Amino acid sequence: MSKFPLLFDTVIVATGCAPPSTSCYSGAKMLNCWDILRGKAKLEGFRVAVIGRWRVACETSELLARRRKKEVAIINSGPIEELGCDMERIFERRLLLNRLQELRGNGEVIGIGDCGELRNLYQAIHDGFRAGYRIG
Repeated sequence: MSKFPLLFDTVIVATGCAPPSTSCYSGAKMLNCWDILRGKAKLEGFRVAVIGRWRVACETSELLARRRKKEVAIINSGPIEELGCDMERIFERRLLLNRLQELRGNGEVIGIGDCGELRNLYQAIHDGFRAGYRIG
């Protein structure tokens, strides 16, 4: 069991342009979505956070919630309208979002630094300041 509960009001995503090392999270286990979808990764526990807004994050969330009976939180650094935006809009995306609607929570996600687009140090520091001011 992780010592970090998944109860939050706001999440600030500041991962940078490269995935963080898993060694810095003592109580959490990080896996790649592709490994989960291929069946190469075994998930332990009941609560799962999927970070991303593209097709693979949506499909992984649905697989975990529906087939593996996990409690899933999707952490998306953009507006909800951008979730699954790389999917075919009229049929595929609309149906998937309807199925995922029951996973939707009230927490706010703020992306800073390189997690959304390439930024320099000055811009990343100001992103962090604005995020802190916004939630403070």
